[in-house]
Amino acid sequence: MSAAQTVAVEGAKVGPPLAVMGAKYFGMTVDDWIQLLTVLYLLGLVLHQLPKHWQAVNSFWRWAKGKFGDASQ
Repeated sequence: MSAAQTVAVEGAKVGPPLAVMGAKYFGMTVDDWIQLLTVLYLLGLVLHQLPKHWQAVNSFWRWAKGKFGDASQ
């Protein structure tokens, strides 16, 4: 195993305890951090999917206008 791999493996082992201690240092419990990260993850998922759904809505409205015509006419 190369030196870089060894450092990465050891860093992965030390990461979770350091994260917990860092969270406690900043005054947040682990539960608070998990809730915050979950909300951020969900927001990221929504923002990632938004353009796809926006395009689908626009496509539907274009289809509806072509099929049924403009209601104001």
